[in-house]
Formats: sequence, structure tokens, C-alpha cells
Amino acid sequence: QSLFAWLNEAYNSKVSDDAHGKLIPFLVVGLFWWKRKELLALPLQVWWPGLLILMVAMVLHIFGYVIQQPRLSVMGLFLGIYGLMGLAWGRAWLGKSLFPFFLFSFSIPLGVLANFITFPLRLLVTSLAADLSQLLTINVVRQGTQLINPSGGYQYEVAAACSGMRSLVAIFLLATIYGFITFRSPGKRLLMMSLALPLSVLGNLARVLCIV
Repeated sequence: QSLFAWLNEAYNSKVSDDAHGKLIPFLVVGLFWWKRKELLALPLQVWWPGLLILMVAMVLHIFGYVIQQPRLSVMGLFLGIYGLMGLAWGRAWLGKSLFPFFLFSFSIPLGVLANFITFPLRLLVTSLAADLSQLLTINVVRQGTQLINPSGGYQYEVAAACSGMRSLVAIFLLATIYGFITFRSPGKRLLMMSLALPLSVLGNLARVLCIV
């Protein structure tokens, strides 16, 4: 099975939150187009250390193939393209194109690996929803990721699909793009990126509370 077929299958899976990955290449191309004048003004020249990046990418891809971890091969693919650009167009080009290529990390499907993020998010939202429901005099009991009323007539589970993972990725992606386009200070950029988690949790919490 080809790497692109695996990516297509991962993006179109109904049980994952990776559908956004197929939009990332278009976003990266759009950012390169937006920065085209700045990039074309650079002194373009062959930069032989780019071969080292290309070699690392090849090793990463081969290692991913041997141990059957296609995510490593995807990382090798993007790193290889990055190294080829550095080899052909120089170090300055690599520096200016680092941010657009960073966005390719959002196109690597996580699949079940996302559970280490989604499960804590589910617990957090369930706990906050139970506490706020009590403040609103709505009597609910929390059991893990479930909200149940004392009589047992109402039951709602914050399932994996309701963890807020999709909104977290979307907000983090938008915050990252806005921060890098708008600000020059690394501190301000990191601040914008750090706001993604609380904003996604608040949005998911408001949705759960409305259902309760």
C-alpha cells in the first residue's frame, strides 16, 4: 500500500479526527504564494548541507517502512521535500519557509495515538460540566466521562468524538497561522498558540452544559 493511499484512508476514516489533514497542503501552498515576493527576493543558491537533511529524511522513511510505522515515513516525506528545497535554493530559503513546513505536522494522522490527548480532555470537560451544573442547581452525578441524574433517567457520555479534539486542532491551527503572520515576537506567537487549549475547552464545555 502506498503512503498516499494510507494518508487518504486515515483522513477519510469515520472514527478519527484527522480529516483536516488533507487541507493542510493547500494551506501551505497558499502561504508560499502569500510570501512569494519575499522568497523570490532571496539570493537563491545551491546549499550542499541540504543533502544532510535529505539523508536524515531517507533514513526516517526507511526506518518507518521497516517497523511499519507510516507516520514516520510521512515525517520523512515532508523533511525530504524541505531538504531538497534547501539543497536547490539555499539556507535563506529554508529559514523563510520553516513556518509553512511546520504546518505539515498538522497533516500527520494521529489515529488512536490521539487518545492521550482526548481522554484527559473528556475528563476535564465532564468534571467542569458537573461542577457548573451543581452551581446552576441542576442535579447531576459524574461517573468517569458520564453525567447521570440521581434517578438514572438521564445519561450523557462525553465520548471520544465529543472530546473537543477537532476544535482544539482547528483553533490551534488558526492561532498559529495568525500569530506567525501578525507578530514578530516569539513570545506573542507562543501566547496566541497557548490560547487554543482554554478556548477549545470553553467551547466544548458550553456545548455540554447546553445539552445538560
